[in-house]
Amino acid sequence: MNTTALITGASKRIGRSLTEHLAEKGWNVVVHYNSSAQGAIELVEELSSKYPDQNFKAVQANLAETDEVVALIPKLAAENIMVDLLVNNASVFNRDI
Repeated sequence: MNTTALITGASKRIGRSLTEHLAEKGWNVVVHYNSSAQGAIELVEELSSKYPDQNFKAVQANLAETDEVVALIPKLAAENIMVDLLVNNASVFNRDI
């Protein structure tokens, strides 16, 4: 399969599970994160080792900033990464509530 998914908020919780599931099904996955760089990089390394014939990439973007959202897809396209599936999973929550 030569299809690529971009999963926002992919380094933790539900996003990580979705990433692992799609990787298992043969998808290439772009692992988006905002501030969880270590988790995203570790996930990409883990999946790259487990599925060496697939492509995984971590990308950072603050989705609350319009200019970063607008720049994300062209940034991937410049690396010849075309997104076939977008999973909008990223969230922001207040831990104090």
